[in-house]
Amino acid sequence: MRSTRRKNASRQTGRFLSRGPGRSAILTFFLALIIAAPVTATETSNRAFTPRTVQMKVTQVRSGHEILSGGFKVRLHGIAAPPFGTKLGTDAVFFLNTLISNRTVGCRLTGLAFRDMEVGTCRIGGRDIAELLVREGLALPCPKLGGRLYASDAKRAKNTGIEHSFVLPAYCGEFRGSEM
Repeated sequence: MRSTRRKNASRQTGRFLSRGPGRSAILTFFLALIIAAPVTATETSNRAFTPRTVQMKVTQVRSGHEILSGGFKVRLHGIAAPPFGTKLGTDAVFFLNTLISNRTVGCRLTGLAFRDMEVGTCRIGGRDIAELLVREGLALPCPKLGGRLYASDAKRAKNTGIEHSFVLPAYCGEFRGSEM
């Protein structure tokens, strides 16, 4: 008699799970919702690109750290520049326009995304464009975006007052101790 009850109980459970979504399907659905839920918004995007090297003719300089070639946008790796419209931001755009506008630059793209742009280290004539901006005192190293590479350049930068007039955006983090 007991064995018959167990068989019937397992058959009923099996029928319950096979009818409709069932417990495991519901659990899977909720787990998928939790995993797919967006994390708090940040400046960096979770979109990934393929790391690669590209040659591009710069058609527009949007800011001291954003360049375009047609619709292709690159965010210079490791730095943050003051926004266009401020004195130093306008100086940074003018400097970049003079240096690279309508010229071909080589960019080693990291595969990371920042907002709607790919992140990369760009060079012209073998010189790192971000390093030049930092040395000119027109941009600061951005630690969370690889800016530790430019910390020594920031120490030797021209005295434009950028370290006092431009606050790094929150997405950059802060340098600690004697890093800068």
